[in-house]
Amino acid sequence: MADVKLAVLMTPLALCFAVACVRGQTNPAADAASATAPARQEPVSLALEIAIPDYAAGSVESTMAMIGNAAISPEMTAGGKVLGYGGFGRAGGQGSQGKYPFVIVPLIEGFDASLTAEDVRRDKLTLRLMIIQPHPQGKQLLDAAAKRVVTAFVEQPPLANDARDKRMKEVLEQMAAVEDNMNLLEAIAKNNRTIGPEILKERMKTAELEKQRLEMDLTALRVRRNAIARQLEEGTKDVNEALAGDEVLQQLREIIPLREKEVERVQKMIDQGSASKEELTGFREKIVEARIRVAEREAALRQGNNRAGLLERLNDELATTMINQAEMEVRLALLREQQPSIDVTQIDEEKLTRLSDQYRGLFRESGALPPLYHQMDKRLDGLKQQRLALLVDDVKVTDAPPVARPEMKE
Repeated sequence: MADVKLAVLMTPLALCFAVACVRGQTNPAADAASATAPARQEPVSLALEIAIPDYAAGSVESTMAMIGNAAISPEMTAGGKVLGYGGFGRAGGQGSQGKYPFVIVPLIEGFDASLTAEDVRRDKLTLRLMIIQPHPQGKQLLDAAAKRVVTAFVEQPPLANDARDKRMKEVLEQMAAVEDNMNLLEAIAKNNRTIGPEILKERMKTAELEKQRLEMDLTALRVRRNAIARQLEEGTKDVNEALAGDEVLQQLREIIPLREKEVERVQKMIDQGSASKEELTGFREKIVEARIRVAEREAALRQGNNRAGLLERLNDELATTMINQAEMEVRLALLREQQPSIDVTQIDEEKLTRLSDQYRGLFRESGALPPLYHQMDKRLDGLKQQRLALLVDDVKVTDAPPVARPEMKE
């Protein structure tokens, strides 16, 4: 039993040494204070006896975290610092084998205290608040931390039993709502770790099927376009041959050069002063009339040709086919550039960069909890502290006996 007791008493001392090593701070103020401190200065510590009726021992860890959080100096929390965990302290009374993590309580820059469980009973929790790095005003720093604990959990407006029960119910309901929201965010974040690859797999599959469909459709469109072009060429050739073989049309076309020569002759006469401009206008009107008659004859011949209507429909269909082909070629090019290919050998660095920009949201920090989760976590901590304040009846602060140190043999 003596060996067990000695090991238990050594725990806070080992804690001091371990935390100082882990922190590795080189704060000048801390070094100066350590240099002026006595060589064998005993660690200053306080005992916090917290009366909590019907206390559940299973919540010691979270209770210590809330108490330690309340003890932190406001100037330390302003920098966004958080509690640190590590090591073990004794809890559960004399002879208990229960162990709970200790809590690091920042007091001022470069100086911390440790909060360890000394005794846990059904109706109270006894904690030791001990300064880690020696400080000339260590006792005052611990007193201020203890006062912050008393202020947070005892110095509250008194509530009647009914009012306290009502407030407790409200706090518990708010905690349940916040925990439900946090659990939902955790589930979503957990699914994101697997949903990213699934989304990419589905997109690759869809893109590959779409590319194959577009390639087949484009092949069919190109064949159709070539066939339509050949039909148009043959039909146009037949119509032109029909127009070339019509004697009336040929005679009408021969009239146009004659009329143009008459216009030239009259223009020369006007230049010589032997004709008027009105006569020139009359001859020009005759040219227009001749051209109109040629166009009317060509239109009549085309309408009379059996393939004239077919040529018109083929022209419309060729225009539609060319538009569809251009659209499909653009879509296929975009798929090849913007979607990942099954054949990774076709991916160059430029395409890989585009794919990374496009799919970064699926893989960067997949499963990471959003800032909203941490905001809710802080809100939940505040509600837990409110609940603990409603449960605590009293906090007694006393000087704790010094921690015994083993004698070192030469």
